[in-house]
Amino acid sequence: MKKLLIALYNGEGSSESGVENIYNNITQHSNAVIVKGDSDFFKKELSKFDVIIFPGGSGSLQGKALGEDGRENIRTFLRSGGNYIGICAGAYLATTGFDWSLKILNAETISQTEWKRGSGFVEIEFTEKGKNMYPDLPQSLECRYNNGPIIQPAHLDNLPPFDVIANFKAEVSENGVTKDVMINTPAAICASYGKGKMLTISPHPENSPGFESFISTTLQWIAV
Repeated sequence: MKKLLIALYNGEGSSESGVENIYNNITQHSNAVIVKGDSDFFKKELSKFDVIIFPGGSGSLQGKALGEDGRENIRTFLRSGGNYIGICAGAYLATTGFDWSLKILNAETISQTEWKRGSGFVEIEFTEKGKNMYPDLPQSLECRYNNGPIIQPAHLDNLPPFDVIANFKAEVSENGVTKDVMINTPAAICASYGKGKMLTISPHPENSPGFESFISTTLQWIAV
């Protein structure tokens, strides 16, 4: 596999621990080269990179920090064959339905207001496509969750549909949010945008026991 060059978002709206967990996970399990950058960095030429990664934190703060010029720069990167991985907030950022989002995934959140669902470990189960992509992982295991997006298809004509990689088989429903919403919704999805590949995941594989190989395997999928 070629040595990938990755740009990891480390600006406003990113979680410091999330950035470090992703950085450490990748450097321990792949030979990729990682460059960290803030919102100004992501408004500049990205064509030398193979993959951009947006971590957990706040999707709205990330999107607003990028501004429309930064968001369009990322879309241009993907149209030209660049690739995107979004984790939790980075998954929110990729969706449609918000004025600050990238609108690169044909997916929307089930609720725009009930985002504060809480934290905990939740069971996710890989689909057939997911099992083929991640053969080293068991079909079902628990992953750390912290207010990640609960999504559904947006049914937009200008974007291709997404493929479900894994579904939630349990839920977190704290802080008075509607119950029985999260189970059997997508926990991880993949899609294309232009010539690029995208994968977003609502929970946090970068610091969940048993998921150590998830990001490096995703990078292998991107490199093919």
